[in-house]
Amino acid sequence: MSFLIRLFIIVAILWSGWWWLATEGAKRGLARLAEEARAAGWRAEVGEVAAAGYPLRLGTRIDGLRLADPATGLAVAAENVALSAPAWWPGDL
Repeated sequence: MSFLIRLFIIVAILWSGWWWLATEGAKRGLARLAEEARAAGWRAEVGEVAAAGYPLRLGTRIDGLRLADPATGLAVAAENVALSAPAWWPGDL
């Protein structure tokens, strides 16, 4: 019985680490995309970025997303954007 408890704790710690790494990677990737858009001459504003969905979903919520291309006049604004994928297959966004 002690073995099963230890195994469960180890699996829970590993799963939690995986979830944290994946959500932090998504946050960093979003920040990098905003910086690349700014470098290309776009106006990119990203409000608060929050992680959600633990333990079965990798969720990212973006509040206050605004993108604008001054050269063409194209602009996109969204109060809330939610991205979500199963934790076991993050490629299914």
